[in-house]
Amino acid sequence: MTENDRLDHIRNTALDDVDKAKNLLKWLIVGACLTEVACLAVIFLLMDGDDPLHLLLLCNSALVYGTLSMGLFALGAYLNLCTQRILKAISLSGEGDDDGQHEG
Repeated sequence: MTENDRLDHIRNTALDDVDKAKNLLKWLIVGACLTEVACLAVIFLLMDGDDPLHLLLLCNSALVYGTLSMGLFALGAYLNLCTQRILKAISLSGEGDDDGQHEG
């Protein structure tokens, strides 16, 4: 096995692992969303709409969950940006080298 074949195998294995992790993350997010929808449905069924305390608790929980979810989305976007920067730096560091070795 040549050096290029070995590197291609390592890259393909790493990319397969990333795809598996991405699919697992998607399923975990879907599961979390379904759980939250079920809990929200139970809250609406048990909530007394005429009681101001129940409405206040519903509004407060919506504020907390909204802020938390927006923070998680922002963190995910930031991590995605950082990953793209690293991948771009790796791809740019390999350009111009015919044999793949860098001058140090």
